[in-house]
Amino acid sequence: MESSSVKVKILFYAPVTDIYRVSSDVTKEVYDLVKKDKNVEIAYPHMELVMKDKKLFKK
Repeated sequence: MESSSVKVKILFYAPVTDIYRVSSDVTKEVYDLVKKDKNVEIAYPHMELVMKDKKLFKK
């Protein structure tokens, strides 16, 4: 897991002349499968700010 992404490595074999098309097809297929599966949850980095003394921020 990266700080703001998920890395997936997939090894596949394809003819050199078709490598970009096959790579695109594989990426799309993996994306579609993950998106369709309701059990897959991917966390994302976030930050919550809590202000203790709101008087400091009044105009």
